[in-house]
Amino acid sequence: MAPPVVPAGPPPPSSQDETNTFATLSVVFAFLFAPAGAVLGHLGLSQIKRTGQRGRDRALVGLSLSYTLIVVAVAALVIWAVIPSSSNTTTTEAKTTAPGTNSPVTTPPTTTTTTPEPPPLPLVTEAQLPGLLLNLDDSIRLVGLNDGYSPYEETTLRNVTDLSMTPPECFSAIAPGLPVSYGNSGHTATLSRSFTNLDVKTMFALGNFDERATLYADAPAASRQVDAIEKTWQGCHGNITQNGPSGSPVVFDVGEVTRSATDPSIVLLSSTVQNGPKLMVGSRSSRAVAVKSNVVVDVVVFAPDPGGRAEAAAIEILSRIPG
Repeated sequence: MAPPVVPAGPPPPSSQDETNTFATLSVVFAFLFAPAGAVLGHLGLSQIKRTGQRGRDRALVGLSLSYTLIVVAVAALVIWAVIPSSSNTTTTEAKTTAPGTNSPVTTPPTTTTTTPEPPPLPLVTEAQLPGLLLNLDDSIRLVGLNDGYSPYEETTLRNVTDLSMTPPECFSAIAPGLPVSYGNSGHTATLSRSFTNLDVKTMFALGNFDERATLYADAPAASRQVDAIEKTWQGCHGNITQNGPSGSPVVFDVGEVTRSATDPSIVLLSSTVQNGPKLMVGSRSSRAVAVKSNVVVDVVVFAPDPGGRAEAAAIEILSRIPG
């Protein structure tokens, strides 16, 4: 007897009727984690191509969403990396320039310190000139004079019409306050105080100390005068000749212009008598000129060995000028 026939059940559903799982997950992960959604979308398309399952459109939607969100995320990161620095700078500047409040300022404001120019030195008046120059006691102490020197003052430029110098402009290398150097300088007042030691037999000056203070309208004008004197002296290096009524010329050997080591603003010049009257040969002329405020200080010491006495006198006179 034949076994009973069991009727067959319904056929299993075809895999082509199923929607691809990766396609569905691609849409879900596009919002949760876009890179994973993109990977799942590609896997879904690959599987659908092999099996013929449904869900291709769903996989494409998942891919589109995933890549769109990836692009948006990358763009947001780039903008975030650039914008904060500009934003912080703007915020800092706003805090720095904002009116004062009770809120603490995180960044201290940058301050620029401007050093004010020093006020100009007070101008010296004509009435102050006598107090600037050395008297006999000062001269004995600073210049080494003795009681044999007699003082003499004048308020005009020095008159030496009976003397001449070759070259003429180099007369200022020997004597201060001459018209050749001050005549057209625009000075407003001058005072000279000189001390001379004469040989009563020959009437030759055995020693001479002459100090002069000359006023100008302002400090720049006084400075220009000292610059002009220095320039003239620089052209007098070497031998210059003084001629006088006695007919015996005096030849000076003029040295080079130097500056005081104590006060570099003081211009110095020395010269030595090379030829002339016997009592004068070997004597030396030491010159010093300087400026402070609107005053030009002009000094000469003529002696066998003047040393640095003209410089010392100039330093003392400058110290008496206000400022």
